[in-house]
Amino acid sequence: MTDVDLLAHASEFSFHPEGASFGDREVFYFEVTVARRSNDLWAVLWLGRCWNHVTQDWEYEPRERSKKFLAECRLPLDEAVKVARSKPDTLSVNGKTWVDFKAIHALQAARD
Repeated sequence: MTDVDLLAHASEFSFHPEGASFGDREVFYFEVTVARRSNDLWAVLWLGRCWNHVTQDWEYEPRERSKKFLAECRLPLDEAVKVARSKPDTLSVNGKTWVDFKAIHALQAARD
């Protein structure tokens, strides 16, 4: 089976910061997920938020999704992947980027 064949069966997949691996501490804070929401539309998700391509910002997913929300927060697969791949290295959690977290971890490891 090729990657293209597998994609037809995927319901979601995730992107991580450059150089991150699954075993890295706190990497999940920077994980951006592309999730299928209908046959042809996907959502870009991060920490319970959805990427709004109109406002170019993250917003919380409401319980009841209006037509406006769906139009602004659903993308074709190629656009969703482009957004998701560009985000992990730009995100910050408590004012710190992935690079900041890695530097803190390196200092902690050197101290131990």
